[in-house]
Amino acid sequence: MTSPAVFCMSITPFGPDGDVDEAGFRTHLSRLADGGVGVYVASQGSGEGHLLSSDEKIRAYEVAVDSVGGRVPVHAAGIGLGDTAATLSLGSRAVRAGVDAVQVLPPRIGAAPPRPVELERYCRVLLEALDCPMYLSHNLYLAGYPLPVKLIETLATDYPHLKGLNWSDPAVPALAPVVEALAGRLEVRVGIVGHLPVVAALGGHGVLCFEPNVDPALVPSVWSDFSLEQFGQLLALNDLLSRSGNPRSIKAALRAMGLPAGGLRPPLLDISATEDSQLKAGLARMGYVSDR
Repeated sequence: MTSPAVFCMSITPFGPDGDVDEAGFRTHLSRLADGGVGVYVASQGSGEGHLLSSDEKIRAYEVAVDSVGGRVPVHAAGIGLGDTAATLSLGSRAVRAGVDAVQVLPPRIGAAPPRPVELERYCRVLLEALDCPMYLSHNLYLAGYPLPVKLIETLATDYPHLKGLNWSDPAVPALAPVVEALAGRLEVRVGIVGHLPVVAALGGHGVLCFEPNVDPALVPSVWSDFSLEQFGQLLALNDLLSRSGNPRSIKAALRAMGLPAGGLRPPLLDISATEDSQLKAGLARMGYVSDR
């Protein structure tokens, strides 16, 4: 299956009982697939993966594979940030669930990052044990420290099933050497939509983001046929969905649009009435809901 330029960190809808709403999840995933967007399931951000049990994550992977597998790539997210054994166990179960690829975040073992030799060992153990396409995540927001580019280059040479790098880093100048070093061997996607023109100009492969949860067509359109008008709309949507934090605003927006989303997994709380009113006004200005 051809890998699309745009992937979405999908939300995880919950029902009134707080459990995963599988029917709503299937509807949401099909909407993403209709837009040609690949899906990442149970991510620590949009997917509330940090609040899901391992069994809930595996079931979410299974539902996604059954719902849209074969139409768009289904990648298992929400894996990593812990010890090697737990990460390996969840990754192995994700492979058995039939996902097309596994994304692994580096370990977060405390206030201090792991030593370089520990980080390399962690990556090698996983790459040697998980016989499936794998994507590494450089995410300063979640891991709290960077993945060394030299290490990723070495791993890409040693492990052909390492397919990509998802790069979430506010420092735009750091992106150029990453794409230059890796884009010939790995799929390099950015996790910040404001960096879309930069990664495209540098020769990167696309974007992994949360905005397609609300508008599955917009990001692929901006990527394939860039215009300042469409890019401005994307930035406006990003601003609107970021104000109250991810995934609070995303789920509130989907509910306003009459789409399945459900509430949030505690301790997260829904946005306030004032925030909700402002969000709906913004959605109306952008044409996503009626202003009546």
